[in-house]
Amino acid sequence: MIFGHFTTTFMLHSLGERVRKMPPFTLVLAGALAPDVMDKGIALSGLIESYPGRAAFHSIVVEAALFAAAWLLWPERRAAIWALFAGVILHLVQDMPELEVILWPFMGPWEFVPHKSLWEKIVTLYIGKNPFHAWIGEMAGAAYCAGYFAVAMFRRARA
Repeated sequence: MIFGHFTTTFMLHSLGERVRKMPPFTLVLAGALAPDVMDKGIALSGLIESYPGRAAFHSIVVEAALFAAAWLLWPERRAAIWALFAGVILHLVQDMPELEVILWPFMGPWEFVPHKSLWEKIVTLYIGKNPFHAWIGEMAGAAYCAGYFAVAMFRRARA
């Protein structure tokens, strides 16, 4: 549901800009996409056999450790690091993964998936694992983005 993470992040960022100054959208979006890019990339590549689509990079423990390391290693980039981490948190809130995933390694092992073809992995990772509330959120974000861009194009055409 990478499209849903894009649309929801854009919706919340653009609405937030009306209230206060927000970090750059590109950084927040990069953070919001990072857990899926990493975990689903590993799962689809087959580098680690039976690696689930929500694993190490969907763990708040792993993400907090990465955030802390980046915060300490690059103090001059703390604003950018914070924006990326905010995007990661937004991603995890949208996904609402199981406790075994979000608190890994403290809550036990992942649910490993049996060997599947690339197509079966794509269907499982992007369709089969998403609860109904995630689809509602994605549709709301998509509708908002469609309206936002339609209004922007209308305004540009009239100018």
